[in-house]
Amino acid sequence: MKAVILAAGKGTRMEPLTVTTPKPLLPVLNKPILLWQIEALLGLVEEILLVIRQPETDPTQQAIIDYVNQLNLPGLNFKFVVVEEALGTGDAVWRCQPYLAKEDRFFVIYGDDWYDALDLHKLNQQPFAILGQLVSDPEKWGILVATEDNKLVNIVEKPTQFVGNLANCGAYVLSKELFDYGSALQKSSRGEFELTDLVSAFAKEHQVTIVPTNNWLPIGYPWHLLLANQQLIAKKIEFTIEGEIEPNVTIKGRLKLGPGSIIKAGSYLEGDIVIGSGCIIGPSAYLRGPVVIGNNCKVKFTAEIKNSLLLDETQVPHSAYIGDSILGKQVNVGWGSVTANLRHDRKSIQTLVKEQLIDTGLSKFGAVIGDGVKLGVRTIIYPGRKIWPYQTTLPGQIVDQDIKPKLTN
Repeated sequence: MKAVILAAGKGTRMEPLTVTTPKPLLPVLNKPILLWQIEALLGLVEEILLVIRQPETDPTQQAIIDYVNQLNLPGLNFKFVVVEEALGTGDAVWRCQPYLAKEDRFFVIYGDDWYDALDLHKLNQQPFAILGQLVSDPEKWGILVATEDNKLVNIVEKPTQFVGNLANCGAYVLSKELFDYGSALQKSSRGEFELTDLVSAFAKEHQVTIVPTNNWLPIGYPWHLLLANQQLIAKKIEFTIEGEIEPNVTIKGRLKLGPGSIIKAGSYLEGDIVIGSGCIIGPSAYLRGPVVIGNNCKVKFTAEIKNSLLLDETQVPHSAYIGDSILGKQVNVGWGSVTANLRHDRKSIQTLVKEQLIDTGLSKFGAVIGDGVKLGVRTIIYPGRKIWPYQTTLPGQIVDQDIKPKLTN
């Protein structure tokens, strides 16, 4: 079998993280989403088609090529299907037709969500299948309409009236006959060609079994990375110490400590915590899990990290508080800086996404800080604010609005 991974999306809802890193390479538990997907497909397929955008015009796409080319996975081949422009999931799969025209069965999965390997194996047990998960907010998803014996009838995108609450997870087993339904590919209201239109047409003449799950983790917005880490850290992490722990360190919870990392005296760790390689924690640092820290990071004297994600080479040197936040690569946090993560009225945190105010549904959510940001000492960041890559703040600055690069004529 072959698999198609749709990785050509621009990931604009994940900004500022995706300004410098393609969404499939954003990490969950210090492992890129794309690698989680590839590992979930091991033993099921011999070739993976990765749909990406032109690397000549988007350097982040070259990062996907470089990452995949350095993987050493015997028996698994990769092909890159390059599209000039991201015109939707339907268009992306259609571009794979030359490689799938003789395939009786193949996988298609979205390149930016987390899937459990067990669920992909369950899909493979059916001739044709689609993964579905119950949701409490069906108006936000593509909803699967099914027969009484769990066969797909139709997929309704973001229904305005109730048609069900089983969401399309974006993982399929289909066949070459999918390409017989090209007439179903029409631009949707958002100006894209939707794979769901193709699949709905296919399901009218082929039995597509709905495989239920509760393991799917959609990753559409930055805070979904925090939620994914929260849900997976307890399931996927075992207590593993490959680095050094000095005397007088308190550990209450599971800890995965990478090689070359050191936790210095006086530090206090509670909850589930993942620390990559080459990190320095403490002395007298306080980590409240779930916390995931990448490689070559520093969390120094009296710094506190709570329910946050720090990417590689980021430094929180001293006397700072990072709560419910995501810090990109090579961020430097100035002394005494704080990411506020709770409104006084305790209402859920809202944040701007593509100039629209989005409710995160979280009562605690801090900042999203892009790669290379430098925070001046005593920077205070309001809940839900974002800072674009390589921006800086002044000493004592209060960040009550997103910080983006200034437009120049």
